[in-house]
Amino acid sequence: MSLNISRLRTVSDSSTTFVGPDRNTAISGALSGSGTPATNYTPRLYFGWPGLAPYSNDNGLPKLTPSYVWDSTIGNGERIGVAARTSFISNPGAIALSIAVSIAVFCDNAHDTQIQIFRQGEPFPYATITPKDTFGVPLPLSDGSMTPIDEPGPTFNWQDIRFYSSNIILTPADAPYSVVLSIEGQNYISSGPNPAGIAFVMDSYFITES
Repeated sequence: MSLNISRLRTVSDSSTTFVGPDRNTAISGALSGSGTPATNYTPRLYFGWPGLAPYSNDNGLPKLTPSYVWDSTIGNGERIGVAARTSFISNPGAIALSIAVSIAVFCDNAHDTQIQIFRQGEPFPYATITPKDTFGVPLPLSDGSMTPIDEPGPTFNWQDIRFYSSNIILTPADAPYSVVLSIEGQNYISSGPNPAGIAFVMDSYFITES
């Protein structure tokens, strides 16, 4: 018996993240690699936004700094979908596979998040890591109302960075899988300056036994 661990870090950036009017469009773009790339808004559009950054002496996964992303225009009351994924990982001869995922997410204003597993060549999710109801329907992790109302507060949704981690066991263990993180972001309606942005980091661990 031998154990193999593939570690991958995925961060929000125009080179990794795809956008669309909804989650499914963004996911399709991320899977094909031919969707609409996100637009980076760096430095941050509002000085009060918290940042996601690695330690200066990080000796773990690649030291990547997330960018604040949205689509190419920021609309008052706009909702968008964004998605990014790992590469497809397989381990021929594996007899057991567990995937562990950890994320941290920032959004101005509100958002919901799903983490799904896709099998290479298949357009539909193979499994969902984030919560589901008793019928297996995904229940996205949520932060704030997704109705584009005037923003309540303080405190505001964008003052918090949300984090989550979980794992899943998959069969067949030797098939090629990708972890897809998708977020729907909601910009609230405002009569004043109204920036919007999403930033995230996702660490994925493919643990196989052969």
